[in-house]
Amino acid sequence: MLSHIFVASLLASGLLASNAGSEVYTRQNEGFPIPEELSRYSEYAAATYCNANTPVGKPVACEANCDEVLKDAGTIITSFNTGPAPNSDIAGYVAVVPSRNEIIFAARGTASNRNWETNLNFGLVNSLLVRGGKFHLGFYNAWVELSPDVRAAIDKAQALHPDFRLKVVGHSLGGAIAAVAAAHLRSDGYKLDLYTYGQPRVGNDIISDYISQSPGKLYRVTHQADPVPRLPPWQLFGYRHTSPEIWLTGTPSDPKRWPVEDIKTCIGNLNFFCNTNPFIKYDPVDHGVYFGKMSCFKNATVDAVETIPEGISNFVDNERPEN
Repeated sequence: MLSHIFVASLLASGLLASNAGSEVYTRQNEGFPIPEELSRYSEYAAATYCNANTPVGKPVACEANCDEVLKDAGTIITSFNTGPAPNSDIAGYVAVVPSRNEIIFAARGTASNRNWETNLNFGLVNSLLVRGGKFHLGFYNAWVELSPDVRAAIDKAQALHPDFRLKVVGHSLGGAIAAVAAAHLRSDGYKLDLYTYGQPRVGNDIISDYISQSPGKLYRVTHQADPVPRLPPWQLFGYRHTSPEIWLTGTPSDPKRWPVEDIKTCIGNLNFFCNTNPFIKYDPVDHGVYFGKMSCFKNATVDAVETIPEGISNFVDNERPEN
Protein backbone atom coordinates (compact mmCIF):
# COMPACT_ATOMS: atom_id res chain seq x y z
CA MET A 1 0.00 0.00 0.00
CA LEU A 2 2.84 2.40 0.84
CA SER A 3 4.34 2.03 -2.62
CA HIS A 4 0.96 2.90 -4.16
CA ILE A 5 0.85 6.11 -2.10
CA PHE A 6 4.33 6.95 -3.32
CA VAL A 7 3.48 6.32 -6.97
CA ALA A 8 0.31 8.40 -6.77
CA SER A 9 2.19 11.30 -5.23
CA LEU A 10 4.83 11.21 -7.95
CA LEU A 11 2.19 11.22 -10.68
CA ALA A 12 0.46 14.16 -9.06
CA SER A 13 3.67 16.16 -8.81
CA GLY A 14 4.43 16.34 -12.54
CA LEU A 15 8.14 15.73 -11.88
CA LEU A 16 9.32 18.88 -13.61
CA ALA A 17 12.97 18.89 -14.63
CA SER A 18 15.34 21.77 -13.97
CA ASN A 19 18.87 22.72 -14.87
CA ALA A 20 21.60 22.29 -12.27
CA GLY A 21 25.32 22.79 -12.07
CA SER A 22 27.78 20.90 -9.92
CA GLU A 23 31.43 20.46 -9.17
CA VAL A 24 33.31 17.29 -8.35
CA TYR A 25 36.47 16.93 -6.30
CA THR A 26 38.57 14.02 -5.11
CA ARG A 27 38.75 12.97 -1.50
CA GLN A 28 42.28 14.37 -1.15
CA ASN A 29 41.07 17.98 -1.02
CA GLU A 30 42.25 19.85 2.02
CA GLY A 31 39.67 20.12 4.78
CA PHE A 32 37.79 16.91 4.08
CA PRO A 33 37.67 14.07 6.60
CA ILE A 34 39.83 11.02 6.89
CA PRO A 35 38.06 7.66 6.44
CA GLU A 36 38.65 6.76 10.11
CA GLU A 37 36.57 9.73 11.24
CA LEU A 38 33.68 8.84 8.97
CA SER A 39 33.92 5.18 9.94
CA ARG A 40 33.73 5.91 13.67
CA TYR A 41 30.50 7.87 13.47
CA SER A 42 28.94 5.36 11.09
CA GLU A 43 29.24 2.90 13.98
CA TYR A 44 27.34 5.25 16.30
CA ALA A 45 24.65 5.50 13.62
CA ALA A 46 24.52 1.70 13.30
CA ALA A 47 24.27 1.35 17.09
CA THR A 48 20.88 3.10 17.07
CA TYR A 49 19.24 -0.15 16.01
CA CYS A 50 20.24 -1.65 19.39
CA ASN A 51 19.59 1.27 21.75
CA ALA A 52 15.93 2.28 21.56
CA ASN A 53 15.37 1.09 25.13
CA THR A 54 18.81 1.02 26.76
CA PRO A 55 18.54 2.20 30.41
CA VAL A 56 20.13 5.47 31.50
CA GLY A 57 23.70 5.01 32.70
CA LYS A 58 24.27 1.77 30.80
CA PRO A 59 26.93 1.45 28.07
CA VAL A 60 25.93 2.08 24.47
CA ALA A 61 24.77 -1.39 23.40
CA CYS A 62 26.12 -3.11 20.30
CA GLU A 63 26.31 -6.80 19.40
CA ALA A 64 28.43 -6.42 16.24
CA ASN A 65 29.98 -3.99 13.74
CA CYS A 66 30.72 -1.37 16.41
CA ASP A 67 34.28 -1.99 17.62
CA GLU A 68 35.09 1.71 18.03
CA VAL A 69 31.83 2.38 19.88
CA LEU A 70 32.60 -0.38 22.37
CA LYS A 71 36.17 0.85 22.75
CA ASP A 72 34.95 4.40 23.40
CA ALA A 73 32.82 3.08 26.30
CA GLY A 74 30.16 5.78 26.18
CA THR A 75 27.11 5.71 28.46
CA ILE A 76 23.46 6.43 27.72
CA ILE A 77 21.94 9.71 28.93
CA THR A 78 18.61 8.85 27.37
CA SER A 79 17.23 6.39 24.83
CA PHE A 80 13.96 7.12 23.10
CA ASN A 81 11.24 5.71 20.91
CA THR A 82 8.34 8.00 20.11
CA GLY A 83 6.03 5.03 19.60
CA PRO A 84 3.59 4.02 16.84
CA ALA A 85 0.78 6.04 15.24
CA PRO A 86 -0.07 8.80 15.62
CA ASN A 87 3.65 9.29 16.34
CA SER A 88 6.49 8.51 13.93
CA ASP A 89 8.10 5.58 15.79
CA ILE A 90 11.48 7.33 15.73
CA ALA A 91 14.14 5.85 18.00
CA GLY A 92 17.68 6.64 19.05
CA TYR A 93 19.81 7.76 21.96
CA VAL A 94 21.93 10.50 23.52
CA ALA A 95 25.19 9.33 25.07
CA VAL A 96 28.27 10.84 26.70
CA VAL A 97 31.72 9.61 25.67
CA PRO A 98 34.27 10.88 28.23
CA SER A 99 37.12 9.07 26.48
CA ARG A 100 36.67 11.42 23.50
CA ASN A 101 35.11 14.47 25.19
CA GLU A 102 31.98 14.03 23.10
CA ILE A 103 28.21 13.92 23.38
CA ILE A 104 26.46 11.78 20.75
CA PHE A 105 22.90 12.26 19.54
CA ALA A 106 22.04 9.42 17.16
CA ALA A 107 18.72 8.78 15.38
CA ARG A 108 17.69 5.35 14.07
CA GLY A 109 16.98 4.50 10.45
CA THR A 110 13.78 2.98 9.10
CA ALA A 111 12.62 -0.06 11.07
CA SER A 112 8.80 -0.11 10.78
CA ASN A 113 5.88 0.64 8.50
CA ARG A 114 5.23 3.78 10.53
CA ASN A 115 8.77 4.91 9.72
CA TRP A 116 8.01 4.39 6.03
CA GLU A 117 4.90 6.53 6.36
CA THR A 118 7.15 9.24 7.80
CA ASN A 119 9.55 8.83 4.86
CA LEU A 120 6.71 9.13 2.36
CA ASN A 121 5.11 12.18 3.96
CA PHE A 122 7.12 14.37 1.63
CA GLY A 123 4.99 17.44 1.32
CA LEU A 124 6.92 20.56 2.33
CA VAL A 125 6.38 22.72 5.40
CA ASN A 126 7.66 26.28 5.87
CA SER A 127 10.67 26.67 8.13
CA LEU A 128 11.10 29.51 10.61
CA LEU A 129 14.88 29.19 10.39
CA VAL A 130 15.34 31.01 7.07
CA ARG A 131 12.99 32.90 4.78
CA GLY A 132 11.76 30.64 1.98
CA GLY A 133 13.16 27.50 3.58
CA LYS A 134 10.97 24.40 3.51
CA PHE A 135 11.41 21.03 5.25
CA HIS A 136 10.15 17.56 4.33
CA LEU A 137 6.94 17.36 6.37
CA GLY A 138 7.48 13.84 7.72
CA PHE A 139 11.04 14.49 8.89
CA TYR A 140 10.10 17.85 10.39
CA ASN A 141 7.16 16.38 12.34
CA ALA A 142 9.38 13.58 13.61
CA TRP A 143 11.90 16.10 14.96
CA VAL A 144 9.12 18.06 16.65
CA GLU A 145 8.13 14.85 18.47
CA LEU A 146 11.71 14.15 19.54
CA SER A 147 12.91 17.64 20.27
CA PRO A 148 11.89 18.09 23.94
CA ASP A 149 13.47 14.82 25.12
CA VAL A 150 16.57 15.19 22.97
CA ARG A 151 17.19 18.79 24.02
CA ALA A 152 16.70 17.91 27.68
CA ALA A 153 19.23 15.07 27.40
CA ILE A 154 21.78 17.21 25.56
CA ASP A 155 21.36 20.05 28.07
CA LYS A 156 21.88 17.59 30.93
CA ALA A 157 25.02 16.22 29.33
CA GLN A 158 26.42 19.67 28.55
CA ALA A 159 25.75 20.89 32.09
CA LEU A 160 27.94 18.04 33.36
CA HIS A 161 30.49 18.30 30.55
CA PRO A 162 30.48 21.86 29.15
CA ASP A 163 33.67 21.28 27.14
CA PHE A 164 32.37 18.18 25.31
CA ARG A 165 31.64 18.48 21.57
CA LEU A 166 28.17 17.49 20.32
CA LYS A 167 28.10 15.01 17.42
CA VAL A 168 24.78 14.44 15.61
CA VAL A 169 24.63 11.25 13.53
CA GLY A 170 22.18 9.03 11.68
CA HIS A 171 21.68 6.50 8.90
CA SER A 172 18.87 6.68 6.33
CA LEU A 173 15.74 8.09 8.01
CA GLY A 174 17.96 8.69 11.03
CA GLY A 175 20.26 10.77 8.86
CA ALA A 176 17.32 12.91 7.76
CA ILE A 177 16.22 13.42 11.37
CA ALA A 178 19.82 14.26 12.29
CA ALA A 179 20.02 16.90 9.54
CA VAL A 180 16.74 18.54 10.56
CA ALA A 181 17.74 18.39 14.22
CA ALA A 182 21.16 19.89 13.53
CA ALA A 183 19.58 22.84 11.71
CA HIS A 184 17.35 23.66 14.67
CA LEU A 185 19.94 23.00 17.36
CA ARG A 186 22.53 25.18 15.61
CA SER A 187 19.94 27.94 15.27
CA ASP A 188 19.51 27.81 19.05
CA GLY A 189 23.23 28.13 19.68
CA TYR A 190 24.35 24.51 20.04
CA LYS A 191 27.81 23.90 18.58
CA LEU A 192 27.86 20.56 16.78
CA ASP A 193 29.14 18.41 13.94
CA LEU A 194 26.80 16.47 11.63
CA TYR A 195 27.49 13.05 10.09
CA THR A 196 24.84 11.28 8.00
CA TYR A 197 24.93 8.05 5.99
CA GLY A 198 22.50 7.20 3.19
CA GLN A 199 20.42 10.26 4.05
CA PRO A 200 17.42 11.20 1.87
CA ARG A 201 16.79 14.82 0.88
CA VAL A 202 15.27 16.88 3.70
CA GLY A 203 14.00 20.05 2.03
CA ASN A 204 14.24 22.67 -0.69
CA ASP A 205 17.31 24.51 -1.93
CA ILE A 206 17.04 27.33 0.60
CA ILE A 207 16.91 25.11 3.68
CA SER A 208 19.55 22.74 2.28
CA ASP A 209 21.94 25.61 1.62
CA TYR A 210 21.18 27.03 5.07
CA ILE A 211 22.20 23.74 6.68
CA SER A 212 25.29 23.47 4.47
CA GLN A 213 26.48 26.96 5.39
CA SER A 214 25.95 26.62 9.15
CA PRO A 215 29.01 26.46 11.46
CA GLY A 216 30.53 23.08 12.30
CA LYS A 217 31.38 20.00 10.28
CA LEU A 218 28.83 18.54 7.87
CA TYR A 219 29.51 15.23 6.14
CA ARG A 220 26.71 13.67 4.10
CA VAL A 221 28.09 10.27 3.13
CA THR A 222 26.61 8.21 0.30
CA HIS A 223 27.60 4.80 -1.07
CA GLN A 224 27.90 3.97 -4.76
CA ALA A 225 24.32 3.27 -6.02
CA ASP A 226 22.37 3.54 -2.74
CA PRO A 227 18.85 4.58 -3.85
CA VAL A 228 17.82 6.33 -0.63
CA PRO A 229 19.89 9.52 -1.14
CA ARG A 230 18.05 9.90 -4.47
CA LEU A 231 14.76 10.29 -2.62
CA PRO A 232 12.52 12.22 -2.64
CA PRO A 233 13.28 12.76 -6.34
CA TRP A 234 14.92 16.12 -7.03
CA GLN A 235 12.18 16.84 -9.58
CA LEU A 236 9.58 16.70 -6.80
CA PHE A 237 8.69 20.03 -5.14
CA GLY A 238 12.24 21.33 -5.61
CA TYR A 239 13.96 18.92 -3.21
CA ARG A 240 17.72 19.45 -2.86
CA HIS A 241 20.56 18.01 -0.78
CA THR A 242 23.00 19.47 1.70
CA SER A 243 26.60 19.83 0.55
CA PRO A 244 29.25 18.45 0.45
CA GLU A 245 28.50 14.87 -0.49
CA ILE A 246 31.15 12.28 0.42
CA TRP A 247 30.69 9.40 -2.05
CA LEU A 248 32.07 5.95 -1.30
CA THR A 249 32.83 3.92 -4.42
CA GLY A 250 34.18 0.45 -5.05
CA THR A 251 33.89 -2.68 -2.90
CA PRO A 252 36.86 -2.77 -0.53
CA SER A 253 37.74 -6.04 1.16
CA ASP A 254 37.74 -4.19 4.49
CA PRO A 255 35.11 -1.41 4.51
CA LYS A 256 36.50 -0.10 7.81
CA ARG A 257 39.59 0.94 5.83
CA TRP A 258 37.99 2.42 2.74
CA PRO A 259 40.73 3.38 0.25
CA VAL A 260 41.22 7.12 -0.02
CA GLU A 261 41.25 6.92 -3.82
CA ASP A 262 37.72 5.45 -3.74
CA ILE A 263 36.23 8.36 -1.78
CA LYS A 264 35.05 11.30 -3.86
CA THR A 265 33.56 14.63 -2.86
CA CYS A 266 30.84 16.45 -4.81
CA ILE A 267 29.85 20.04 -4.14
CA GLY A 268 26.42 21.58 -4.66
CA ASN A 269 22.82 20.93 -3.65
CA LEU A 270 22.13 19.09 -6.92
CA ASN A 271 25.06 17.32 -8.56
CA PHE A 272 25.16 14.43 -11.02
CA PHE A 273 28.72 13.22 -10.53
CA CYS A 274 28.40 11.22 -7.32
CA ASN A 275 25.47 9.13 -6.03
CA THR A 276 22.86 10.89 -8.20
CA ASN A 277 24.72 9.98 -11.38
CA PRO A 278 21.91 8.99 -13.79
CA PHE A 279 24.17 6.46 -15.51
CA ILE A 280 24.55 4.37 -12.35
CA LYS A 281 21.68 1.94 -11.77
CA TYR A 282 20.56 1.93 -8.14
CA ASP A 283 21.39 -1.00 -5.87
CA PRO A 284 19.53 -1.27 -2.52
CA VAL A 285 22.34 -3.45 -1.13
CA ASP A 286 24.58 -0.37 -1.08
CA HIS A 287 22.25 1.21 1.48
CA GLY A 288 23.28 -1.35 4.08
CA VAL A 289 27.06 -0.83 3.87
CA TYR A 290 28.85 2.29 5.11
CA PHE A 291 32.30 1.45 6.45
CA GLY A 292 30.73 -1.88 7.42
CA LYS A 293 27.21 -3.20 7.85
CA MET A 294 24.79 -0.59 9.16
CA SER A 295 23.53 -2.96 11.82
CA CYS A 296 24.48 -3.65 15.42
CA PHE A 297 23.13 -7.22 15.42
CA LYS A 298 25.15 -10.40 15.03
CA ASN A 299 24.68 -12.32 11.78
CA ALA A 300 22.78 -9.46 10.13
CA THR A 301 22.81 -9.70 6.35
CA VAL A 302 23.29 -6.57 4.29
CA ASP A 303 19.92 -6.89 2.57
CA ALA A 304 18.19 -7.22 5.96
CA VAL A 305 19.59 -4.01 7.42
CA GLU A 306 16.73 -1.96 6.06
CA THR A 307 14.23 -3.39 3.60
CA ILE A 308 13.08 -0.93 0.95
CA PRO A 309 9.44 -1.67 0.03
CA GLU A 310 8.84 -2.96 -3.47
CA GLY A 311 8.10 -0.13 -5.87
CA ILE A 312 9.77 2.66 -3.92
CA SER A 313 13.32 2.16 -5.15
CA ASN A 314 12.00 2.16 -8.72
CA PHE A 315 11.42 5.90 -8.47
CA VAL A 316 14.98 7.05 -7.86
CA ASP A 317 16.49 9.67 -10.15
CA ASN A 318 17.10 8.33 -13.62
CA GLU A 319 17.42 11.40 -15.82
CA ARG A 320 19.91 14.23 -15.99
CA PRO A 321 18.18 17.58 -16.67
CA GLU A 322 18.66 18.90 -20.18
CA ASN A 323 21.09 21.80 -20.57
